Amino acid sequence: MSRFLKVIVNVVLICALLSAAALLVPSLVGVEMDIIENDRVETNLPVGSVVYGKVKNLQDIKFGDEVFVSEADGSKYLYRVNAVDAENSTVVLKDAKNDAADTVEKEASSLCVAMITVPLLGYLAAAAGSVKGWI
Repeated sequence: MSRFLKVIVNVVLICALLSAAALLVPSLVGVEMDIIENDRVETNLPVGSVVYGKVKNLQDIKFGDEVFVSEADGSKYLYRVNAVDAENSTVVLKDAKNDAADTVEKEASSLCVAMITVPLLGYLAAAAGSVKGWI
């Protein structure tokens, strides 16, 4: 029984260390990270998701790329690129999670191209931001 408990404790410890590294290391190596911490934010991503991405100029973005856009009103959406017009600094986007959604045209000189979205990892960041979470 003692050996079984040691294995469980080690697995939990390794998961905690990997999760903490996933939240801390990306910002040190220049990867943009955005956390969907609560349901008060308008988004097409589930609560607790963490989006990792790299900011690229409009010339480097191509058809089919998934881009993460944070609006001025606080809303955060994951879009798929339908067309890019680098000369006019516009891009045509479609909701990456809803194929029935209409396309949206945005003006931008650069966008955050999403590399990976990790569900549930944001709950750890939200817990670490409170006293109850640390306890």
